[in-house]
Amino acid sequence: MNIDKNKLDVFQWHVVTNLELLNQQLGTLCNVIGKAAGTIADAQAANWARTPEELHELAMRYRQEYADALDAAADTLADDTDTDR
Repeated sequence: MNIDKNKLDVFQWHVVTNLELLNQQLGTLCNVIGKAAGTIADAQAANWARTPEELHELAMRYRQEYADALDAAADTLADDTDTDR
């Protein structure tokens, strides 16, 4: 089998170059994942640090926001129904 050394060298260069680029991209991806995990851990720690009263207040606020959103949707639906008549 006759292999052209120049073509083999060029092929090897492309393989090594692509592997180096892939390694850099994987490193960047790992950094992004690490930062995201740190952010999630910080948020969880902040929630665990809340007192029961703070958690109750937060739950009531979300409950009220949800109720307000449902009321607004119902009003919009009622307005749309009235104009259809």
